[in-house]
Amino acid sequence: MANVANANPAKDMVAANSMTHRVGGKISAPRVTYAADPQYTEPAKKSAYQGTCVLWLIVGKDGHAHDIEIQKALGMGLDEQAIKAVQTWIFDPALKDGAAVPVQINVDVNFRLRWEDRRGSYGFRVFV
Repeated sequence: MANVANANPAKDMVAANSMTHRVGGKISAPRVTYAADPQYTEPAKKSAYQGTCVLWLIVGKDGHAHDIEIQKALGMGLDEQAIKAVQTWIFDPALKDGAAVPVQINVDVNFRLRWEDRRGSYGFRVFV
Protein backbone atom coordinates (compact mmCIF):
# COMPACT_ATOMS: atom_id res chain seq x y z
CA MET A 1 0.00 0.00 0.00
CA ALA A 2 1.21 3.52 -0.66
CA ASN A 3 2.46 5.89 1.99
CA VAL A 4 -0.02 8.61 2.84
CA ALA A 5 1.80 11.93 2.99
CA ASN A 6 1.52 15.43 1.61
CA ALA A 7 5.26 15.84 1.20
CA ASN A 8 7.97 13.26 0.72
CA PRO A 9 11.66 14.17 0.60
CA ALA A 10 12.34 10.74 -0.90
CA LYS A 11 10.71 11.94 -4.15
CA ASP A 12 13.54 14.35 -4.77
CA MET A 13 16.00 11.50 -4.33
CA VAL A 14 14.02 9.40 -6.82
CA ALA A 15 14.04 12.27 -9.32
CA ALA A 16 17.78 12.63 -8.88
CA ASN A 17 18.25 8.92 -9.50
CA SER A 18 19.35 8.44 -13.09
CA MET A 19 17.13 5.36 -13.30
CA THR A 20 13.89 7.37 -12.93
CA HIS A 21 13.10 10.20 -15.33
CA ARG A 22 10.73 13.13 -15.61
CA VAL A 23 8.63 13.76 -18.69
CA GLY A 24 10.03 16.42 -21.02
CA GLY A 25 12.78 16.92 -23.55
CA LYS A 26 13.58 13.51 -25.01
CA ILE A 27 11.31 11.73 -22.50
CA SER A 28 7.77 11.09 -23.77
CA ALA A 29 4.85 10.85 -21.36
CA PRO A 30 3.37 7.44 -20.57
CA ARG A 31 -0.10 6.87 -22.00
CA VAL A 32 -2.92 5.11 -20.16
CA THR A 33 -4.20 2.12 -22.14
CA TYR A 34 -6.42 0.65 -19.41
CA ALA A 35 -7.92 2.62 -16.54
CA ALA A 36 -10.26 0.89 -14.08
CA ASP A 37 -12.71 3.21 -12.39
CA PRO A 38 -12.29 3.65 -8.63
CA GLN A 39 -15.18 2.78 -6.35
CA TYR A 40 -17.10 5.57 -4.63
CA THR A 41 -17.32 4.92 -0.88
CA GLU A 42 -20.72 4.82 0.82
CA PRO A 43 -19.97 7.76 3.16
CA ALA A 44 -18.87 9.88 0.18
CA LYS A 45 -22.00 8.90 -1.79
CA LYS A 46 -24.35 9.65 1.09
CA SER A 47 -22.88 13.12 1.58
CA ALA A 48 -22.55 13.74 -2.20
CA TYR A 49 -18.84 14.39 -1.57
CA GLN A 50 -16.79 15.19 -4.66
CA GLY A 51 -13.27 16.28 -5.41
CA THR A 52 -9.86 15.39 -6.75
CA CYS A 53 -7.24 13.09 -5.30
CA VAL A 54 -3.73 13.75 -6.66
CA LEU A 55 -1.40 10.77 -6.73
CA TRP A 56 2.36 10.77 -7.29
CA LEU A 57 3.72 7.59 -8.83
CA ILE A 58 6.34 6.02 -11.02
CA VAL A 59 5.28 4.36 -14.25
CA GLY A 60 7.79 1.57 -14.74
CA LYS A 61 9.21 0.17 -17.94
CA ASP A 62 6.64 -2.58 -17.47
CA GLY A 63 3.78 -0.07 -17.90
CA HIS A 64 2.50 -0.44 -14.33
CA ALA A 65 2.26 2.11 -11.51
CA HIS A 66 4.80 1.76 -8.70
CA ASP A 67 5.51 3.63 -5.46
CA ILE A 68 2.11 5.33 -5.40
CA GLU A 69 1.78 8.13 -2.87
CA ILE A 70 -0.97 10.61 -2.11
CA GLN A 71 -0.01 14.19 -2.94
CA LYS A 72 -3.40 15.80 -2.30
CA ALA A 73 -5.79 13.86 -0.11
CA LEU A 74 -9.51 13.91 -0.69
CA GLY A 75 -10.66 11.92 2.32
CA MET A 76 -13.75 9.82 3.05
CA GLY A 77 -11.92 6.71 1.84
CA LEU A 78 -11.67 8.01 -1.74
CA ASP A 79 -7.86 8.31 -1.67
CA GLU A 80 -7.53 4.61 -0.93
CA GLN A 81 -10.03 3.80 -3.68
CA ALA A 82 -8.03 5.93 -6.13
CA ILE A 83 -4.85 4.04 -5.23
CA LYS A 84 -6.55 0.65 -5.61
CA ALA A 85 -7.80 1.61 -9.06
CA VAL A 86 -4.51 3.10 -10.30
CA GLN A 87 -2.65 -0.03 -9.17
CA THR A 88 -4.59 -1.91 -11.87
CA TRP A 89 -4.02 0.65 -14.62
CA ILE A 90 -1.85 -0.24 -17.61
CA PHE A 91 0.27 2.35 -19.40
CA ASP A 92 2.29 2.44 -22.57
CA PRO A 93 5.55 3.31 -20.85
CA ALA A 94 7.46 6.54 -21.34
CA LEU A 95 10.14 6.42 -24.03
CA LYS A 96 13.60 7.89 -24.31
CA ASP A 97 15.28 7.40 -27.66
CA GLY A 98 12.76 4.64 -28.45
CA ALA A 99 13.43 2.64 -25.26
CA ALA A 100 11.02 2.29 -22.34
CA VAL A 101 12.12 4.19 -19.22
CA PRO A 102 10.56 4.65 -15.77
CA VAL A 103 9.12 8.12 -15.14
CA GLN A 104 7.55 9.90 -12.21
CA ILE A 105 4.20 11.55 -12.83
CA ASN A 106 1.21 13.01 -10.99
CA VAL A 107 -2.23 11.60 -11.69
CA ASP A 108 -5.45 13.45 -10.85
CA VAL A 109 -8.35 11.16 -10.01
CA ASN A 110 -11.56 13.19 -9.97
CA PHE A 111 -14.62 11.92 -8.17
CA ARG A 112 -17.80 13.54 -9.49
CA LEU A 113 -21.39 12.47 -8.99
CA ARG A 114 -23.70 13.01 -11.95
CA TRP A 115 -26.86 15.01 -11.27
CA GLU A 116 -29.05 11.92 -11.58
CA ASP A 117 -26.75 10.07 -9.16
CA ARG A 118 -27.34 12.70 -6.49
CA ARG A 119 -31.06 11.81 -6.54
CA GLY A 120 -30.78 8.10 -5.88
CA SER A 121 -28.45 5.64 -7.57
CA TYR A 122 -24.85 6.76 -7.25
CA GLY A 123 -22.07 6.65 -9.77
CA PHE A 124 -19.05 8.63 -10.74
CA ARG A 125 -16.82 9.63 -13.57
CA VAL A 126 -13.05 9.64 -13.37
CA PHE A 127 -11.10 12.25 -15.29
CA VAL A 128 -7.36 11.81 -15.64
